[in-house]
Amino acid sequence: MGAGVGRNARGVQRRRRRHALHRALGQVPMNGKKDSSPRSVLIVDDDAIFRQVLSMCLEVAGCKPIEAEHGRRAIELLGQSLPDVILLDMLMPVMDGMQLLRWLKEKLPRPIPTIVLTGLDRKAVVSEALLAGAADVLIKPFSLPVLLNKIATIS
Repeated sequence: MGAGVGRNARGVQRRRRRHALHRALGQVPMNGKKDSSPRSVLIVDDDAIFRQVLSMCLEVAGCKPIEAEHGRRAIELLGQSLPDVILLDMLMPVMDGMQLLRWLKEKLPRPIPTIVLTGLDRKAVVSEALLAGAADVLIKPFSLPVLLNKIATIS
């Protein structure tokens, strides 16, 4: 068997996963923008598996995910184009979420709605993130439909 067979099998698996995600989400792909282009969502999280799963879910929901493993990489990507929404973890190496939130507030030409996704379930962290410019904070683990609703309403 040739290499094309293996690639074809992976494509079938990918389509099955996307179909399963559509069923699990129980919704039509999300796109509330007036110009009908997909929302671009920058995911900033040091957990590669979390980023990949969230990216796949966002694609199924009709978004265009972009991934960064820490704040410095996010800044590099923001130099190329500005997303519609940023999903931001707080605890990361190189540059953490709070540092990036402050950078976003000080340096960007326009505000980008930012949702903080964190495992830190402390009121001080939540209030500090909101004061630093986050539009909302979700505590991990969170419900995907809740996240998609927040993305739809803030962008």
